[in-house]
Amino acid sequence: IALNIKQWYQRRVRGRSFLPVCPVHIHTQLYTPESPLLIQIFRYPAVNMVLHVVTMVTMLVSVGNALNCYHDVYLDNVTEHTYTIDHDIADIGDGIGNTASGEDGYWRTRHFDYITLGRFTDDLESGDGSTITGGYYTADGDLIYSTTVDCDANKYYNYVTDQETGTVTEIENGDLETPCAAGDEFDMWLKVEQPQTMWFNYQAQSLQTGTRTALRGGQFKWEKEVLSRINTKYDSDTASYFKISTTGSAVITRFAFGKCFIWPDSVGTNCTDTIDWLMERGKLAGRMRGVQEVHFTMSCLDSPFQHYYAYRQEAVHPDRLAKYFTCCCVDMRTGHVWDDDSDTYCAAMNPTCPLGCSESYDNEIYQAVVDYHTASEVAAELEVVEEV
Repeated sequence: IALNIKQWYQRRVRGRSFLPVCPVHIHTQLYTPESPLLIQIFRYPAVNMVLHVVTMVTMLVSVGNALNCYHDVYLDNVTEHTYTIDHDIADIGDGIGNTASGEDGYWRTRHFDYITLGRFTDDLESGDGSTITGGYYTADGDLIYSTTVDCDANKYYNYVTDQETGTVTEIENGDLETPCAAGDEFDMWLKVEQPQTMWFNYQAQSLQTGTRTALRGGQFKWEKEVLSRINTKYDSDTASYFKISTTGSAVITRFAFGKCFIWPDSVGTNCTDTIDWLMERGKLAGRMRGVQEVHFTMSCLDSPFQHYYAYRQEAVHPDRLAKYFTCCCVDMRTGHVWDDDSDTYCAAMNPTCPLGCSESYDNEIYQAVVDYHTASEVAAELEVVEEV
């Protein structure tokens, strides 16, 4: 039915399609005319139903502002913030970590994100000692892994607790790709994938280098290039808290933790800007140390309404329990989870989304979409008449 309606509609406008030329992902549903979720663009009287098409922009994504984050807090330009993990970080399912084989575990997998957003005040000057330091610690305060961004030197420095001496030791340093600038925003992520595989990202730059060759497979082995390990005395399964601190003109405005990602409010009012910001930080070809896989995506409305978010996002990163995609009802203007209530307005895809999201469906926006396509259809038909 969907293909027939699409073909019928395209013939009516003499081949002018308002669907994307190469959509990567198309989600289709059929609603009765009484549904509050319809877009009255394609009407097919024979079946007295309406085809509702949402096209998903398959770019990174990641999704709604702080969708599925375990913890997310706005901060008032502070210079230090500590997040204490409220459940054993090593309580991983399927026998990973400290649970027995076959048990579920509190966290289904690792792949944790510790995300800091901040800014440089307008009075930042070279030589004012501005730094940003993120550190991962055990319950006894022993350093697992940390990085320091030094604005004056335009460099970063990574540290661990040495396995033999037990002292904090620098293991790597490098140049920053983005210099600190007065008034600019910044973001820093700690990505933890495995007990000794973790890295920091700052302003879309990985603050770590190095790979190793590992064997993969069962009976038949093959070699694969993977990320190098962090040779620290304490691995990530011993973590108890994460601390972010700044000096000079750098201040912290937000912190989040979980299997999720966030974006600055300054870009969040435009869906395509959000996608661009997150895309810069994603795991793409040749970029092994991005912060998320690209198949977790945002969806925006089609042009010329691409600055609006689709009212229901269906490629959200799974939370600590879900295995596959989750879906969330979001504010179409901001991308925030509706009513800031992820317990009610987010759910696991099983295999489709169980949420109707009528609350987040913005009638005013979709009426504008309807009016635009109706006007375009009429204009196309008038053009044909004039040609005849």
